[in-house]
Amino acid sequence: QAGLLTATTFAGSGASLTALPAAQLTGSLPAISGASLTGITTGKVLQVVSMNSTTAVTVTSASYVDVSISLAITPAATSSRILVIANLAGVTYTTSNSGVAKTQIVRGSTSISEKRTGNYTPGGTDNSWQGGLNMSIVDSPSTASEVTYKIQARKNEAVSISFEGTNGQSSFTLIEIGA
Repeated sequence: QAGLLTATTFAGSGASLTALPAAQLTGSLPAISGASLTGITTGKVLQVVSMNSTTAVTVTSASYVDVSISLAITPAATSSRILVIANLAGVTYTTSNSGVAKTQIVRGSTSISEKRTGNYTPGGTDNSWQGGLNMSIVDSPSTASEVTYKIQARKNEAVSISFEGTNGQSSFTLIEIGA
């Protein structure tokens, strides 16, 4: 067969070999690491901070209050961006025809994202909306100093909003991305 060579050993560099079928590569192959990659200057994940909470919290205030979900992160550079992800287990109870509650992500004392529960039209005996709230945002804090992110909630038209406890587990994650 033309072009077929059978050998057990080779001397020299194989750097100029091309078009080798992957199925023909056998034996111990070197591990590949991304640690020495160069030329990638943006989009690297620099650090991840996360927490889970099963602490029961019920909010009956019409104003935003903390719900015991808070994390701090110190960005490596002022150009870093922070991906904030909140997966909240919650139940909103209401006795009105259109009860909703609101939740927000706060950086320091500044609201950076707000979400409300779905409208609930009572039809059962407990008049409640049940479900989780998922929120995410990419934030640019423009600092290399520690930044605290937290979750706040308020009842809005609902009677109350409850998180965690027997209602499940909430998670909160901060991911620093190099700019």
